[in-house]
Amino acid sequence: MKFKKEWIVFIFVFSIVLTSIPNYTNAIITYAEYGPTTVEGSDGEHVMVFVQDRISNEVSVDQHIKSRTMRRLPTEFQIEEINDTEIMLESFNFNGTDYYTNQTDVVYLDGVSYLFIAAHDQTTDNLTFFALTSENNGVSWGELALVYNTSVTYGNDTYYAFDAINKDDGLVLSYSYGAEVNLSGIIYYVVVNDVLEIDPDTLEITDTFYVASGFGKDFQFYNHNDDLLVIYSEESGLTSTVQFDQLDDSYSIVSSIITLDPPNNLVILLQPTVTYWLDRFYVVAQDNLADVVDADQGIIKIESFLWGTSFKVEQGFFGLEAISSTIQEHNVIKSIDNFDGYYRKDPCLSVYEDRLFLTFIVGRGSRFGSKGWPGAAFAFSADGDTWTNNYLGEYSFFMNLGTYFVIGTVGLFAVVYPSYLVYSKKTKG
Repeated sequence: MKFKKEWIVFIFVFSIVLTSIPNYTNAIITYAEYGPTTVEGSDGEHVMVFVQDRISNEVSVDQHIKSRTMRRLPTEFQIEEINDTEIMLESFNFNGTDYYTNQTDVVYLDGVSYLFIAAHDQTTDNLTFFALTSENNGVSWGELALVYNTSVTYGNDTYYAFDAINKDDGLVLSYSYGAEVNLSGIIYYVVVNDVLEIDPDTLEITDTFYVASGFGKDFQFYNHNDDLLVIYSEESGLTSTVQFDQLDDSYSIVSSIITLDPPNNLVILLQPTVTYWLDRFYVVAQDNLADVVDADQGIIKIESFLWGTSFKVEQGFFGLEAISSTIQEHNVIKSIDNFDGYYRKDPCLSVYEDRLFLTFIVGRGSRFGSKGWPGAAFAFSADGDTWTNNYLGEYSFFMNLGTYFVIGTVGLFAVVYPSYLVYSKKTKG
């Protein structure tokens, strides 16, 4: 059999073409984002910290803790991913011990952003807190520092959640956990809290408090006119309410500001968040919708949605109290009657340029087979009812760089084109 030279060329070219075809099975990379928390930094910028899961072929490859600096541009408030900062892996080693991140929170004080990390000690099985700092609104972060080793065992019935905030000239971190109560041989877990006061310069604990009443499993602190407030889910059997309280200097409850009932009461942890906006408090929390597709076959689709309530307060005998006549219910993103197949939950609320600024996660719900991975999403509102992710803010025609581009282009055309006509006429003449 005679071997032709053309075959060699053909095999060579075919090999190049074959190896140039990408392996799409190995190239499918998607991402999921969890636990976004947002805080206002300096110079009108916001800092968001979140966990990003890198997924290849429906399998998680790694998880990174990241931060995003969101800032004002000439025409908009930049919220989308541009140059996210990769802080560290969710699983990490510190001084020879392996840890796994459970939750993060970011606090801003005197030009410094403090990132607190609640981690599961893989050796002792206890809860441990770490911290990092940033002086440029999350663009870069310092070294990881150990803040506090707790004696709380990590688990669903032991550790629940933590939150941190600035208070006066220091930092406050509190975590809720289950304390055992033996009633007639039956073990119950009641929610209690430990509160740590932290020196912002050294990250050392300056004082500790034990709160027997507890703040619930999903609490969040809020500062208002030098008063420390806390909002959380108050469980009662299979239902929950949003509880909003004022605390004293020892972190005991001074007054109950308001109690809110969710629209459907289909979840236990409502994950409430609060901010002060336009002379009133605005609360956002989550709940579930149930869409009966086929009652006979028992086909029911469930998805999470966000709901809102606003109200004014007055000074009562013990502390702040809601004025009942000012309580208003609000639709957040969508109404409770609008089942669009996507879930929205884990809200974090703040204010930007007199508008409500909401961070949350969104993903495909059960109607779409729950195939989509969650991602961080944003929404703005100027009235509490109409929400949009396209923010223009205090738009100025003369602040827009595109305005000058258009003026320059039109002006250039107005000069060049007539000159070209005159030149063409002279040339022909």
